[in-house]
Amino acid sequence: VNNLGDMVGTYGDTNGMFHGFVYRNGKFSTVDGPTGAGGDIAVFTQIRSINDLGDIAGMYIPYSAILHPIAGGGFRALYQKHGGQLTVYTTAGHLNTIFNKITDTGLVYGCFHDDGVDTGPQDSMFGIVGQISQWPNVQVILDSVAAQGTPGSTMNVGGNPSGTQFTGVFYDHNDGSIKGVPGRHRAYIIKQSGDADHDDNGHVHMQRTNFDVPGSNNTSSWDMNVEGDVVGIWGHQQNTDSGFYHGFLRSPDGKFLDIEYPNSQDTEPQGINDLGTIVGSYVDAAGKVHGFVAKN
Repeated sequence: VNNLGDMVGTYGDTNGMFHGFVYRNGKFSTVDGPTGAGGDIAVFTQIRSINDLGDIAGMYIPYSAILHPIAGGGFRALYQKHGGQLTVYTTAGHLNTIFNKITDTGLVYGCFHDDGVDTGPQDSMFGIVGQISQWPNVQVILDSVAAQGTPGSTMNVGGNPSGTQFTGVFYDHNDGSIKGVPGRHRAYIIKQSGDADHDDNGHVHMQRTNFDVPGSNNTSSWDMNVEGDVVGIWGHQQNTDSGFYHGFLRSPDGKFLDIEYPNSQDTEPQGINDLGTIVGSYVDAAGKVHGFVAKN
């Protein structure tokens, strides 16, 4: 959701196809990934971000990646400047690329990967942040903080327009120091604390803070606004594709607020704008999925 109240997301039709959507001025518009050679249609499209200019970003999966399975799902990133053409982005030498957020300055947050989607360590997943106009010259986030220091397993999901503060999710391989706790997904915040954070070569020093919702075994952040508020999901299961989740809001001072849609089985906040408006989905008692908007 942007600061104007425009929203984006995904919906499933009665034929089992999933489409992206834009909700603006009380009207829905469908957005699908492009049709490729030989009629290779998009079977799954998800629009994950809209900025105040009306630019959108997300990803899609073509039918060919289902017919001939591609490791990691076969995701291709999408970007559309408001009023312009929907454009596909891929990362050379990698099987999957996802855009999670586009800011007003044209900064894109996302990732590329070559293996499992949500169920495993995702050691080949690298978070990215950079100007869409300079693609593929973007910053790649390595993960040397996880318990066993795997090079990948980071996915950037949202942050501020300057790229000096952003959030994401990674897989922490438990080295056995925490008895009875398997490897699990955790969240992080990376930020530059001041102008003095530069080394002798002029490189910016970014400080990283890993965090978990207290009492959880699985924490995934999904967006961050300019104030530093983070929304996401938490649960007790290791596998992010199973079971139901709870929502959370993390304030810049590290305090957590639990988010539960009334009488729901599952609540998943996935976006927050600079005004504090939160959007996401929930599952009702009958197992049906709905969208929600929460305002202060």
